[in-house]
Amino acid sequence: MGFDTRDSALLFAIKGVGPPLVSRLEQLGVSCFGQLVQAGSQERVG
Repeated sequence: MGFDTRDSALLFAIKGVGPPLVSRLEQLGVSCFGQLVQAGSQERVG
């Protein structure tokens, strides 16, 4: 499952975020904006 339309729009509103990044996040199992918000900085960086 991927990002819904609302969460995709929120991500694309961020400068530098495009389809390749969203696809990579989905491959990593991230499927909603809330998961990114809850993740610690270490998880976001890798």
